[in-house]
Amino acid sequence: MPLDLVILMLGTNDLKIEFNRNPRNIAEAAKGLITLIQGKTAKDGHDPARIVLVSPILVDDQAPSFAKFYVPDYYNHESAIKSQQLSNELTETAVETNCTFVDAAKVAHAGDDGLHFSQEAHASLADLLIQTVQTVFDDASQGKAL
Repeated sequence: MPLDLVILMLGTNDLKIEFNRNPRNIAEAAKGLITLIQGKTAKDGHDPARIVLVSPILVDDQAPSFAKFYVPDYYNHESAIKSQQLSNELTETAVETNCTFVDAAKVAHAGDDGLHFSQEAHASLADLLIQTVQTVFDDASQGKAL
């Protein structure tokens, strides 16, 4: 303590068939975690940690190995559709909770399995997160709200 910044990127596992969650449910769960992080990091007179909420990459049910690894037990076409809707819900959550929002799907994509980052996607997301964190701290040093 104090913790200055937290990057929170969750949601893909919530798209599993077994959980039967919609994008709004997933965003509400993220909101609960954000509230918890803000409360825990604001103890002892500290400001709460700044949070960068990252929407995960899209599930690609057309990827070469997707069906082999995930269908019908874990993910399906509906999971892919929900992944496309998740960013909008998490954007709203970020606004409601005064977080910075990043959509990983804007710069990164899944590899052959349709779920996990392609090799080059790691570097793309890392670059975006470096820029975002720098902006968050630049804005904070200038007294700008998130």
